[in-house]
Amino acid sequence: MVEVGETSRVDLVLDGGENRMELSRIDTYPLPAIAGVSDPLAPADILNLILSDFDRPKARLVTAMDLVIHEWVADTSPRAAVHRSSRVRQIIEWMRWAFPLVGLGELKRVGSLIDREVAGIADGRDDEIAVRISEGSLKGLL
Repeated sequence: MVEVGETSRVDLVLDGGENRMELSRIDTYPLPAIAGVSDPLAPADILNLILSDFDRPKARLVTAMDLVIHEWVADTSPRAAVHRSSRVRQIIEWMRWAFPLVGLGELKRVGSLIDREVAGIADGRDDEIAVRISEGSLKGLL
């Protein structure tokens, strides 16, 4: 039983599917699989699931970066840069809660760094890119 004031979020699944979905593609940064998935999820929904908790912050950051990089490389639409920047802002907002002692100005600087790094990627097949960008983002924050 959870005491009043101890819970910050409750997830409710109505008519969940029977499938499981792995959030992580990078084995060295695992995240728990999601049960109850019935349909393929859109990248925005997957990013929301990745950033829905604060346990394993480095694994969540690496997995989120990996998703954003793969989405950026695959997106040929005229709005690709807008999508990328929106996803990066979502990651920075998550980082505000994951690392509450870090100032907003510093997180905005990190967001700009991440956005520039991802924008320069033309080939997202190297999983280490997400790790490198995540480690660079965390350097000096922790």
